[in-house]
Amino acid sequence: MGFNNFLAKLFNKNKLDLIEYLPDGLILIDTDGDFLMSNGVAEKMLLDIKEDFQNYNINDIFENAVMLIKKAADTNKQVVLKTNKDTGKDLFFELTAQKHEKGYVVLMRENTQNYKTLTNIFVEYESSKKINKNRNSFLVNLSSDLKNPLQSSIGFSKALLEGLCGNLDEKTEKYIKIIHKNSNELLYLIDKLIELSKTEANLLALNFQYFDCIDILRECLKNKEFLMEEKNIKYNLNIQDDIKRTIYSEDEVLKLIIDDILDCAIRLTKDGNIDVNVKYPDIELLEEMNIIPQESENISEKGYLMFEFKDTGFGLTQEELDNIFEPYIEVERPNKKDISNSITFLTVKNMIKILKGNMWLESEPEKGTVYSFIIPTEKV
Repeated sequence: MGFNNFLAKLFNKNKLDLIEYLPDGLILIDTDGDFLMSNGVAEKMLLDIKEDFQNYNINDIFENAVMLIKKAADTNKQVVLKTNKDTGKDLFFELTAQKHEKGYVVLMRENTQNYKTLTNIFVEYESSKKINKNRNSFLVNLSSDLKNPLQSSIGFSKALLEGLCGNLDEKTEKYIKIIHKNSNELLYLIDKLIELSKTEANLLALNFQYFDCIDILRECLKNKEFLMEEKNIKYNLNIQDDIKRTIYSEDEVLKLIIDDILDCAIRLTKDGNIDVNVKYPDIELLEEMNIIPQESENISEKGYLMFEFKDTGFGLTQEELDNIFEPYIEVERPNKKDISNSITFLTVKNMIKILKGNMWLESEPEKGTVYSFIIPTEKV
């Protein structure tokens, strides 16, 4: 028998003794919140909170009680009541309610311990978030102090290799090349860490506006041509014919996203190709990637753009793919391959979230990797 039918039978036939068999507290209040009736379970609960509770209004015992009970009855959903401060007790009750001719019939159950545990978890979570934000802000503020010594090492080692102090013997040149190479790699890693810290601490300066996204893409590709030539990599750019180039988004963030993806594709590829495709995504894919806002109606795929980068590089194993957005896991691995890639991919994913989009990777060892992301292109 459903709750509504049970209550109807209970009160219409005056079988009030049956309510004592209920495992939960049951009370009947009028529309103003005055107590009309309660079973033994409810009386024990309420007497523990306030002696002679029946002489009080339920709002004197619980915060916003009548409003919440009305809400529970109207929506047929469970709500939570918390005791008022002046009761001297900090207790939580879960309840359901049903409208009755005399007011409201309420079933209630104390669940204080669970709610206090959840509250503690929430407080700890918020504290952890604040600590993380402060840590990331600290790292970003230290960026110059971290990078300046490295940039000096890179500059002086390059000058030595170019003959600033005359010809170098073979052994000295070898060591200076190692210094130059390792300093560049460390600087790259620090840049990526600072970039990640900015996204996690919400320190990116944002300016959403209309701009030509294809111009941004071409500029990023042009800036990477030297790196591609060094590794004998060619790229192909394919743009769907009816693409609307002018979009509403954040151009600097999009530029960072494309730069970082190209960096990773180049690092994972040697003597191969990178194919870049820009197209409209299918509605099914938008739904699969949870990109369409729930409140949206009459969605068109032309309100979104999909950027796809395919390299012919080393590829990634399934284990690497599973943890590709988890640099903190990669640090714990004894055979960590390239933590900088995980840092970069997490940064890119964070930036794509800022643009209200989503990103995913597909890869196969020795066959290459496909990096895809979708972003909305219209002002909402």
